[in-house]
Amino acid sequence: PGNTVTMDKLAEADIPVGFEYYAHADEKTEGVVEEDGSLVLKVYYNRKTFTVSFDVPGYAPKTYKYGETLKLEDIPEDNEVEVPDYKQFMGSATEPDKTAGTSREDLAGTEITDGISFYPAFGDLGAVTYKKIYYFEELDGSYKADEEEFSEIPGKTVTMDMLPVDEI
Repeated sequence: PGNTVTMDKLAEADIPVGFEYYAHADEKTEGVVEEDGSLVLKVYYNRKTFTVSFDVPGYAPKTYKYGETLKLEDIPEDNEVEVPDYKQFMGSATEPDKTAGTSREDLAGTEITDGISFYPAFGDLGAVTYKKIYYFEELDGSYKADEEEFSEIPGKTVTMDMLPVDEI
């Protein structure tokens, strides 16, 4: 009792991951040890904050504390993402120009341990079926249809081939 003691702040390397020193008003790093054992020395460390952003027009970045989990309501809805023609939204990726991503439901609950930006990922729609129909006039003036089905990726220009005369 009666001795003055001090409490040092942790060295930067000893601060737990995700925390940083905070000069709190209640901080007390020095005091006299009393007989009743009432001395309490205090140093405060706050959780670091990080920015989470989505590369979606009109979507403001959100701030999260270290260890918090990504909230579903902070993740853009699929219909808020502008999808290029002939593409489909595949989720969010951590790098731009990706063709595979993570759904918003799967992103929700992700623990935040650093700042992160998400970018929309787009994939091709995949092949779709289209028809080519040749119409041949019947003797009564009506037309008989001869159709063929084909498969192609959306956005690709296709042409209608003329049948050679000997195939008519």
